[in-house]
Amino acid sequence: MLGLLGAILWLASAAPAFENLESGVTAFRSGDYATAIEELAPLAEADDAEAQYYVGAMYESGLRTDQDFAEAMRWYVGTAEHGLVMAQYHLGLLYEMGEGVEKDHAEAAEWYEQAVTRGHAPAQNDLGVLYLKGLGVEQDPMRAYLLFARAADQQFPDARGNFRKASRRLSHKERAEAGAILRRERPGQRKLLGW
Repeated sequence: MLGLLGAILWLASAAPAFENLESGVTAFRSGDYATAIEELAPLAEADDAEAQYYVGAMYESGLRTDQDFAEAMRWYVGTAEHGLVMAQYHLGLLYEMGEGVEKDHAEAAEWYEQAVTRGHAPAQNDLGVLYLKGLGVEQDPMRAYLLFARAADQQFPDARGNFRKASRRLSHKERAEAGAILRRERPGQRKLLGW
């Protein structure tokens, strides 16, 4: 009985926080950044991963705050460690560009990789670029080709052009091997990119 009572009390105390999160996210999405920061900052301080992401995004973009990449990084790390894919991707971007932190392609690749495991198309594309150019990772046009194909499958705009660039770096045999890998991953999928 005490367990049930404890659960009910916990849910009752969590309801206002959920309402603040919901109203903060709604405010963010509608461009009301003053309300968003007011609602989300206390939740972010209390370790709410989703609120941390949105606060980080406001610092990264300078929305209702001064643009501060280091502060964005601080918020993204907490939420990325909770597994929020958008924070993982944005950390990759900040490391790749050297915004708020020293440029580090290897660290960018690690954060992109975490987002890639969740099927995040922009991370697939950006990690593919690192593999194609050998930035922070060993150059691997085959890996880049596969990443670009997966991002293109999700209609990510830059992926098709990058896919073609990677394709030109592969032999006919390597392209056939990559096509076989992609077909095994997605049996019955239409041939969007000709594999």
